[in-house]
Amino acid sequence: MRRVAVISGCVAFALVVAGVALFRSDVVTLPGQSGPGSDSRRLADSVASAREWMASLEMVDRSAVDGPAGVRAVLGPLLGAEIERVADDGSASLSRERLRRISEETVGLVADRWLQESGEAYAASRRDLGYELMSLETMITRWAVDHAYQRATGEPIPEGAEAVEVFDAVWSAPPPAPRSMFSLRALCADPDGVEVAVGRFCPGDSERWPVLDGALGGPVWNGEGAVGFTMLHTAPGGNWEARRSAGECFDTATVGVVLGFEGGVRIPLRLHYWFDEQSGRWWLGQVTASNMPEGFGGVTF
Repeated sequence: MRRVAVISGCVAFALVVAGVALFRSDVVTLPGQSGPGSDSRRLADSVASAREWMASLEMVDRSAVDGPAGVRAVLGPLLGAEIERVADDGSASLSRERLRRISEETVGLVADRWLQESGEAYAASRRDLGYELMSLETMITRWAVDHAYQRATGEPIPEGAEAVEVFDAVWSAPPPAPRSMFSLRALCADPDGVEVAVGRFCPGDSERWPVLDGALGGPVWNGEGAVGFTMLHTAPGGNWEARRSAGECFDTATVGVVLGFEGGVRIPLRLHYWFDEQSGRWWLGQVTASNMPEGFGGVTF
C-alpha cells in the first residue's frame, strides 16, 4: 500500500510573498519547503538527481499532439491506469466513478493551459467548465497582478479595465526568466511519469494535499525547489479555503505529470484537486512543482 501524506504549510505566508514571486516568475516558494534561493547547492543536487531519473521517461513531442484530443490520447490511458491502481489498492474510500473524473479534469487543464492561444481563450474555456475568474481587485490584492500587468505591457492597468483583459495580458506574457514553462515542448507518455494519490482534508489538519511517491520516487515529485503557481481562477463560491473556513471536510487528490519545456527541461508538475459535494465534482485548488531549476519561470492558471 502506498502511503498518503500531504504538503503542509501556511497559506497566509504564501500570500504575503505572492506579489514579489509573481513579479519575478509567476511562482511562489511553498512555505516550509526549500525554494530556488534557499540552498543553491542542495537545490542543484536535487534537480540533477531528478533530471537523471526523468531522463529515461518516454516523451511525445508537442508537434505530434493534435489539440485536446491529442492530449487525451497521450495522458488518458496513463491516468486511467493510475486511477484503477488507486481504486484497486483499497486505501481510498472513493468510488471509481469519482476517481475517474480526475482524468478528464487533468486532460482538460493541460490542454487549456498549453494549447490555448490566449489568456482570453483560456479564461473562456475555464468559464465553460464552471470556474470563475477572480475580480480584478482580488487579483491585485492577493496576487499583485498590477505588477505583473506592468511587467507584461510596460504600462499600468488602465482605468476601467476588465478583469479578463488584465488576465489575458498576464497569462500571455512569458515570465522574465531565461527559460520558462510558457511553451510546452513534450508530454510524458511513460507510466512512470504519471502518478495519482488521494486523501481527505478536515479543518485543523496540518496536512493539505496527498504526496506522490510511485516509480519516480518521492525525491523527484517532492524534492527541493518546491514552488506554487499563480492561481487566478476559483470554484464558484470560493476555493477549498472557503470550505475549510466553513468547517467542512473534503476529499483531495494530487496528480503528478512530467512535462517537457524549453531546453529539454522536464518538470514534475503536481495538480492538486478537491472534491465539492454540493456540485459533485473535482475543482483545481493549487498547482505546484518541485525540482524547479534556478531561474526557470512558471506560468499563471
